[in-house]
Amino acid sequence: MVATIWKKKLSKHKNQINYALVIDEFIKSTHERQTNKGGHILYEVERVYFMEAISVYMVVNDLPNQISSNELSKVIHKLIDTMPNEVSLSATNNPQILKHRL
Repeated sequence: MVATIWKKKLSKHKNQINYALVIDEFIKSTHERQTNKGGHILYEVERVYFMEAISVYMVVNDLPNQISSNELSKVIHKLIDTMPNEVSLSATNNPQILKHRL
């Protein structure tokens, strides 16, 4: 992970690198890479919304670092139903609401 993002992100923090920074930069880099691939169904802000909400769900429900596919599917459907339109609309480049794209 560190080698993947060292040149772009972490080298400027040489004396302040910790686990949280590495994970944060790796997640940001992953979002950027997925966005740049094109043909994606989610905007970067939506991907962040889902990842953070699923993480919170797992913590609140005292789950380990894994979630079953059935439970994940239920959480995603609930998040789609309750996601504020502002999440999609905060994306750049002519955003459209996720519910309209699905």
